[in-house]
Amino acid sequence: MNILITGGLGFIGSHCAEKLFKKKHHITIITRELNIPHNLKKIKNDLNIIQADYSDKRILNDILNKIDIIIHTACTTVPENSTINPQYDIETNVIPTLNLIQSSLHHSIKKFIFLSSGGVIYGNTNTKYINEKTLTYPISSYGITKLMIEKYLYMYRIIENFNYLTLRISNAYGPGQLYKNNQGVISNWINKAKLNLPLEIWGNEKITRDYIYIDDITEAIERSLNQNVKGEYNIGSGKGTSLISLAKLIIKSVSSKSQIKIISDSERKFDILSNILDYTEFNKHTGWLPKTSLAEGIKKCLEY
Repeated sequence: MNILITGGLGFIGSHCAEKLFKKKHHITIITRELNIPHNLKKIKNDLNIIQADYSDKRILNDILNKIDIIIHTACTTVPENSTINPQYDIETNVIPTLNLIQSSLHHSIKKFIFLSSGGVIYGNTNTKYINEKTLTYPISSYGITKLMIEKYLYMYRIIENFNYLTLRISNAYGPGQLYKNNQGVISNWINKAKLNLPLEIWGNEKITRDYIYIDDITEAIERSLNQNVKGEYNIGSGKGTSLISLAKLIIKSVSSKSQIKIISDSERKFDILSNILDYTEFNKHTGWLPKTSLAEGIKKCLEY
């Protein structure tokens, strides 16, 4: 199939491009910045990489007449900086995505896969395991804009029979995640631990997250291509790990003799207390299961 990946040079996008290329799909990437990640350097000449803004309808008209499926991974913000400037979040994420959806409809794209965030759209809940029926009360602009896009996709499904799939992904991590981008606590802490620097915990050390390894994410995306799965689905490990437990695991993985300190910093208002995703529905429809344990994933990151 001919697949377009927006943000295909980013962390999830590049791993997705790599996996789908190996599965013999024809990959087109549209990206604002032309920084080729390490995992794509050997195959970059086999990919159709276009440096442009995916909201440019002229560019889209040139591309989409040859595309079967769109995988929309591009995003300009993270939870922390999105709330500082919500208007920018809307202008650079929601509006461009609406243009992309409308262009997809015009060109009769067979399937539109949107990578949302199961880690933030639900907000603080009263349930330990979060399923797709859990009410959504995001407390960051990042979560609100992700949910806005989900609702627009649903709207177009009702009024235009638009074939879309939303994957609500928990906290992604893996080799190649840039720790300098203020996103990805695992990559950030691994880098600090290797330099023997203290690991900072913002607020409550018992804050619990669901961490999902990148290969499990790309496997979920790959399974979504051919199977008749629509709507919104959680993609996570189904296991929760507190920040203090994560910090200790990383320190132990880096060096059992290390004296790296764990320090506490001020609380951040947009941090959710607990987030563990129930992926049962996606498993029912596709047979997908997360395969990589947190300890194994951290080991792979260190090896990388």
